[in-house]
Amino acid sequence: MFFPTAFMVGLLTGIWQGGQLFSRKSALIKAEKEDLKAVLFFGRKPIKLVLFDIGGVFVDAELDRYVQLGCAAFQTNPNSLRREIAEKLPAFEMGKLDSESFWREIGESLWQSGEGSRSIVNNCADFWKNIFRATLTIDERLLQLTEELRRNGCAVGALSNTIAEHADILEEVGFYKYFDPCILSCRVGMRKPQAEIFKLAAQVAGVPLKQCLFVDDQSGNIKAAKSAGMDGLVFTSAEQLYKDLVQKKLLHAN
Repeated sequence: MFFPTAFMVGLLTGIWQGGQLFSRKSALIKAEKEDLKAVLFFGRKPIKLVLFDIGGVFVDAELDRYVQLGCAAFQTNPNSLRREIAEKLPAFEMGKLDSESFWREIGESLWQSGEGSRSIVNNCADFWKNIFRATLTIDERLLQLTEELRRNGCAVGALSNTIAEHADILEEVGFYKYFDPCILSCRVGMRKPQAEIFKLAAQVAGVPLKQCLFVDDQSGNIKAAKSAGMDGLVFTSAEQLYKDLVQKKLLHAN
């Protein structure tokens, strides 16, 4: 029976370690070549950070449910209520209005225009939270996609217009642990499509704007992100997003 000597063991170990080092070095050289190719042939630096919108991407927006209950509370019609919500939502999403003030201003506007009553929804914060909690579904396929992006060396963050009540619930269920940075309009006092919020996200992440990719279901927000200096993708489905990220060399095709 052959018993390897200490010399042979050391030699074989050295060969194995050398092979591992060579493999890692080759992978690094390949990555650097890909980065260089992206700059030379496509005129851009490689993407280092993918930022995701949340509502309409990971989480379904249930505006119709809010409108239905709001119409009953204010004795108004859907079109009038949608108009008032659209007008006052930016301040609400930037944290400049709390739930009670938001609904009070809507009721006052509807009453002054003769389109509804001054009624205010009781326990406004609970009103938002209860609907959101009852209808909350998170796309697990997209969470898996974020994990794959990280394994491929790409940072993953969130950039979303939202209200405090919704942000609190997503924090409670541990959703935000998948994202760093996590830029929420209600906490930073700005919102999409303002250029400042895109610049803030890149600054917090420590990544140049040109190396950030933003994913959102609203084309207007993608246009704003590109104007700010980012790349962008309009989200239509998890399947299409996967294909788009493969095309951008951020994911490997299965």
